[in-house]
Amino acid sequence: MPRTVDISKQLVNLSVLLTEDDPLALKVHTCFLERMGFKVDIAMDGREALEKYSKNNAFYSLAVLDARLPYMDGFDFAKYIREYESNNNIKRMPIIVVSAESYEELKQKCTAVGVDNFAQKPVAYTGLVNLIMKYINNGVT
Repeated sequence: MPRTVDISKQLVNLSVLLTEDDPLALKVHTCFLERMGFKVDIAMDGREALEKYSKNNAFYSLAVLDARLPYMDGFDFAKYIREYESNNNIKRMPIIVVSAESYEELKQKCTAVGVDNFAQKPVAYTGLVNLIMKYINNGVT
């Protein structure tokens, strides 16, 4: 039987903006994040994610984005958010990008636009938990 860690108490009242255009991946990621204890707000593309972020100004504890999205990809979304945070003196929201791109290419793109971290597809959920907990334990969220 797999060993599980109950971290949901640490995540009470924390919300994540999940942006994914693949319905199956969206369902899997949503289930995973909800089991962690997050309140999950879903967007199917970058433009919808931006609208939700704008309406819920600084409401999200974390964003998990697919790199390749319709209308506005995860990198453009991250770049916009970083500029918006800077211009409006808003607390930095941790952004994690999920992508099938090569490690070096992904690392370069994420660094260029201010993405905090990334996970490669297929996603190893133990690794994603560790990434998320890094920001929570450091009081970033």
